[in-house]
Amino acid sequence: MRKFIIIAILLTLNFSITYSQTDSAGSKKILDHSVYNSWNRLENVNVSENGKFISYEVNRQKGDGKLMIYSTSAQKEIVFPRSGSSLFSPDESFAAFRIKAADDTLRKYKFEKKKKETLIDQPQKEQS
Repeated sequence: MRKFIIIAILLTLNFSITYSQTDSAGSKKILDHSVYNSWNRLENVNVSENGKFISYEVNRQKGDGKLMIYSTSAQKEIVFPRSGSSLFSPDESFAAFRIKAADDTLRKYKFEKKKKETLIDQPQKEQS
């Protein structure tokens, strides 16, 4: 139940911040194709077993996202750029997550039509 309440609060805050943004004249922003890339998505919300830690991803439409880990007891937040898919250990002494390749690097490789195997440095096989 506590996890549900924390997730509901996070989603409410996200929506309220998103919908309250206005320009300097006080009117709502005009939505066109140029603003889509600046939109953020809140994804993969994860709450630890006793609720001491909350992790969530803030991902952009285009570009690199970030992983946020919030400590409810210390009320501090740690940001990990280009990270996601987090898990907490059962005793909450560790958090594990993935570090993703930079979006501009992936786009460059895709443009150059390189294979996925070349994204990760792998030991070269000796040719005899």
